[in-house]
Amino acid sequence: MSSSVFKVTLVALNETDDIKQRELLLSPTMPIQIGRSSRTESKNITAAASNCYLRSPVVSRNHAIITVDESSEVSPPYIAQRLEAYSVF
Repeated sequence: MSSSVFKVTLVALNETDDIKQRELLLSPTMPIQIGRSSRTESKNITAAASNCYLRSPVVSRNHAIITVDESSEVSPPYIAQRLEAYSVF
């Protein structure tokens, strides 16, 4: 079975995010990482319109992933929270 690629568009709903829209590609082999960005460029986790790293103190570094089930051609994307010591529910 061939792997489908989806275009995911995320739109900021508040005024504090300076990146108003993010467009990302999603497939079973390319999940989207959601996490807190870093101001240190050498860490390579800076916020950009092409990723889902957020400038937010309430988001953990590896907060969640957006993924799609490869066993179904019609499976909707879903968000899975990663459990960390400092996760907030």
